[in-house]
Amino acid sequence: IDIKVEYNGQTLTGSQSVKGYLETLLASKPASVSDYAYEYLKTLAYDLLDYGSAAQSYKGETDKAKLVNGGDEKGDSFFESDITDKYEATTENVKWGAGARYDYFVKPVVKFSLKDTSMVTENSQVYAKVKFGEAEEKQVEVEKLGDNGYIAVLNDFDLLKADEVFTVTAYLDGTPLDTFTNSFASLAKKVSNNNDKAPAEVPTTTAKDVKLIFTTYVYAKSAVAYSEILAAGGKTYVFEAENATINKADGATVTVTTATTASNGKYIDKMSDSKNGSSSLNFVVNAPKACTANLLIRSCRHPSNNRNFDDYYKTIINGTEYKTNYTVEKNSDESITDNQCWTTFYDMEVLKNIELKAGENTIVLQRCGLALNLDAIKLVCSEALYNTYTFEAEEAELSNTAKIEESGTASGGKYLASLNGFGSDGTIRFTVYSDSDSLSALYLRTNGHYASEYSLANYYKVTLNGTYYEANSGAKLVKNRLMKDDNCWKAFHDTFVCYVPLKKGENVITLSNVNAAVNFDAIKIDSSARLSTKAFS
Repeated sequence: IDIKVEYNGQTLTGSQSVKGYLETLLASKPASVSDYAYEYLKTLAYDLLDYGSAAQSYKGETDKAKLVNGGDEKGDSFFESDITDKYEATTENVKWGAGARYDYFVKPVVKFSLKDTSMVTENSQVYAKVKFGEAEEKQVEVEKLGDNGYIAVLNDFDLLKADEVFTVTAYLDGTPLDTFTNSFASLAKKVSNNNDKAPAEVPTTTAKDVKLIFTTYVYAKSAVAYSEILAAGGKTYVFEAENATINKADGATVTVTTATTASNGKYIDKMSDSKNGSSSLNFVVNAPKACTANLLIRSCRHPSNNRNFDDYYKTIINGTEYKTNYTVEKNSDESITDNQCWTTFYDMEVLKNIELKAGENTIVLQRCGLALNLDAIKLVCSEALYNTYTFEAEEAELSNTAKIEESGTASGGKYLASLNGFGSDGTIRFTVYSDSDSLSALYLRTNGHYASEYSLANYYKVTLNGTYYEANSGAKLVKNRLMKDDNCWKAFHDTFVCYVPLKKGENVITLSNVNAAVNFDAIKIDSSARLSTKAFS
């Protein structure tokens, strides 16, 4: 995009691309965005880059400097090749199919044909109406397809409501015939993973239309997540289920599983298995002062009927069991298959105005029945729970082979590299001063591997004040969104390690490992205490 500004006889020119803007955004946090919100903003930026790549590929663009190629303004239907002979649903009078069209916006389209062609005369009028969620039904544009086919283009589709069910009704001469129900979310999952739950990342298929529709859905979900964080004013805190301490009963089968529909790409699976007995998830919440909070559980809904949440989990806060009396409604979205139900998550406000004490609070969800999959818990608090502090690698005390490199993608413009010979004697040492004792959340900011996820413990051993702290069971480096030839070694992500007890005064955090280690950018600490690299007077 070339920009020209004329003002008071002066002319300013410049250029920018969406791709360039997003890469700049990933390289440096805007001052107006909190550290907490920035993590969601980065996810959105990565997802938009994935979408842009899929879009330019779909339009035939090979120049990586461009985001999306120009060309055919109309775009193509995703089901152009089989539109005349493949239909996925049949009602009494009509055969139906669903797809999407790209004309620089991805929007759903529904094809339909009448089973009895004798119903249509030369002067007949065939049209369609669509109803999004609870909105008013509206007539939509219909295109003729062959002798007995029609395409309804849903131009009023709101991508930020990708999970919303829409219902299309076919009309013949003013008389409604049959209806077809679907959602963009269901369509994206269907084309990308054969009617099953959504995969954990962009499909590896070479089908350009599949990648485009799926990346569109993923970036829509990221946009909604980021907007919710902004709307909450910074007082909504998400505690991911995979970061909780999992207390397993003997023979338990509880696992951490990946899915793009989960808020951080992971969720707790198989909790419903009877082998899990009274297994529990223990969340630690550290509050700088007493406050009240609403507790939201991010979980799925059963496809068969309503369920009582208290029949799934016991909710225990600071040792006291609470009855929520909350009803988890049946998942009545007909466009979602039974398999997809288990990875379609909803926020459920199960308790209001719970009291959090100053200091450490524990929230335990203990299995007591056929517990549903769990993505996260959220707390909407009357007071801020913590501040996020970042301590850059270049501020640390180094030994052995580690050396400082520069990159715009690092949070402070620099990072640690050459850790191949890290060795048992090599360390990265941070000295952090705290104004009070606090249980704080520790994150390492490193690059991920382009091939797959790897356990954080394979790369770094963490000690605080001489005591070793084992990484949380879910602490795996995120598989890099960039391929090896796209400089994945400089694309950094935060990985939760564990909670560490910072003491008032000086704290020494040391990273070491006998193995080669991935590049390292910074540590981040969520703490209710004030932290600094200098002692408090």
